[in-house]
Amino acid sequence: MSQTPSTLGEKENTKQPTDYIRAVRQHAARELRTSLHPGVNHRHLAKFLQQTGRQAPKPHLTQQPKFSYAVIHDLTYNHGDHRRVVSFDSDSGLDGFFSHPYPGTGSGHLVFLHGYPSPQWLGVVGARYGVDPEFFHRLLNQAPSGEFYDTPALPSASRNIITVPITSIGQHLGSSLPRSEAPNSLVAYFRGLGVRFNVGESIVRDFSLHDQEHFSIVQNIQICVIPRRSSGWSAIIYLDNGRPIDSGPPGPWSMLSTSLHSDVFLPVIQCKPKLGLAKHPLWASVPNTHLSGPAQNSRFTQSQSLLPHESYGRFLSDRLMNSDAFYALSEIFSFAASAENQLFNLLNSKLVFGSKYTGSMLSSLTGLTYHKNILEAHIEQLQEMVAIIERRGDSKWPTILAPTPRPTDGNVQPHPDPLAYQEIQSTAARLLDDYKYLLRRGQAISRRYQEAIDHLRNNAMLEESKKGIEQAQGVGRLTLLAFLFLPLGFTTSFFSMSFRELDTGLSIWIWFAVSVPAFFLTLLLCYWSEVWGTICRLQKGPRDSSTSWKKSTV
Repeated sequence: MSQTPSTLGEKENTKQPTDYIRAVRQHAARELRTSLHPGVNHRHLAKFLQQTGRQAPKPHLTQQPKFSYAVIHDLTYNHGDHRRVVSFDSDSGLDGFFSHPYPGTGSGHLVFLHGYPSPQWLGVVGARYGVDPEFFHRLLNQAPSGEFYDTPALPSASRNIITVPITSIGQHLGSSLPRSEAPNSLVAYFRGLGVRFNVGESIVRDFSLHDQEHFSIVQNIQICVIPRRSSGWSAIIYLDNGRPIDSGPPGPWSMLSTSLHSDVFLPVIQCKPKLGLAKHPLWASVPNTHLSGPAQNSRFTQSQSLLPHESYGRFLSDRLMNSDAFYALSEIFSFAASAENQLFNLLNSKLVFGSKYTGSMLSSLTGLTYHKNILEAHIEQLQEMVAIIERRGDSKWPTILAPTPRPTDGNVQPHPDPLAYQEIQSTAARLLDDYKYLLRRGQAISRRYQEAIDHLRNNAMLEESKKGIEQAQGVGRLTLLAFLFLPLGFTTSFFSMSFRELDTGLSIWIWFAVSVPAFFLTLLLCYWSEVWGTICRLQKGPRDSSTSWKKSTV
């Protein structure tokens, strides 16, 4: 009989999963009246962790294949060494994960976990690495909290909890879902996560339906780096991406018509110098990754599914990855930047089409406003990413220290490994340049969207003004017509149409004799201002001419 994770652990394990769960529960019990640091916002996490004793259904009832939920990269070993990457199955990997050796002194581990977790997995990961419960609290929240308004948190509380948004662009053939209904469908999807006990279901944070061709989803990569006193360091990397999203609860993408013969999501294109050459040395040193399990044959497979696999860090130095946490994580930041760049290219193309509206002006204006709101959200995220890269994550992360001044003469002491330091500095500078470029480009596209919105609004106002003028002219004509018929109606009613020609009364010519002068009198009153102006000009004309003649004679 195999042991449960709560009974395992090496000497270095100071806490068991039950201890970790108890600590979270105790913090969640701190309320407004008992503490200046209440933990009521963690009640959902505590309730989730308390389900560790819940019996999961048998695998054949879930009809979901197993897959590698956790992947540990031991940076002590180089790429190509079979000891570098160790995978742990979603169902039977808890024991092996909990008892896996910790990194040696001065070494690092990258711990990839992807998809919606089970309470058992959170308890084991939290106990093994001493993960801040706030990390898991944010992981389980779909959106900024609306109950206590505690997220987003202050920067001082988030320096070691980094959220990297990843956008995936999808193609579809049409949608039966109104754009306004997508948020409700996404909330229903999030509530369905974990209901069927399928560990690793993909989490989707946001969904955007751009038009009848493209949609996009946003998924996060959450990172925290945990140094250990008696050994090396570990980076916990939690990916929202897990199993293909079509195998999880239905979401807004389920109502899209997609092609049966091509992938739904576009690949994230990352460009490297001379990468297209067949003799690039890195292709030989690290073979290409081949997906297995649920993602192998799914049309909903995404590029980020490959991040936890052995090809991660292919373009980085194995030695520097082992000693500098920010450098080891830089490929994640680079991947996110490439995905963001593709989204901006997509939104820019939608702007070109949207500004040349072919349908109703209202629908075009709605689409432009919708995309501008998306841009503003991504610009805010990019600002946060720029700040993260500028400070290199957190000051407590393991790093190759910069040169320090000598205490005697103040000169800069040479770095013990100047080439390594230069490589890390170059990587950070390159990332910072990319993210600042994305920030500037996002702001520029947002301004263009605002200009297009203002242009459409001005056109709409002009159209409304034209309609108002046309209506006013129509009302003026009707008013004039009624005004002109007023004397005719008066004379007709006065004589009551009692004429000799109609076998009664006076001759009908009397009616004409009265109506014609009355009509012209009414016409004179109607245009009296114009008539009076003409009279004044005529009177002024001879007077001015006589005055000018007198001056000329003098």
